Amino acid sequence: MNAKRRSRLQTIKYDLTALLSHLDSIREEEQDAYDSMPDSLQSSERGEKSEEAIDAIDSAIDDLNNAINIIEITIET
Repeated sequence: MNAKRRSRLQTIKYDLTALLSHLDSIREEEQDAYDSMPDSLQSSERGEKSEEAIDAIDSAIDDLNNAINIIEITIET
């Protein structure tokens, strides 16, 4: 891989890392909001939707981490 493409991948990795940080922050906020709900609200539709959002964000975080790892491996080759 030439230096120009490697540099472009480094930029993408940087951007993905920034997105990962934003997602992690949103996930923490949603988790805090869920944890602050009374038990009766946690078991309601609102609580279930909050849990679903947390799970979806967790999945996106995992996917971004995988993408970053693959880019790192690609840069090293």
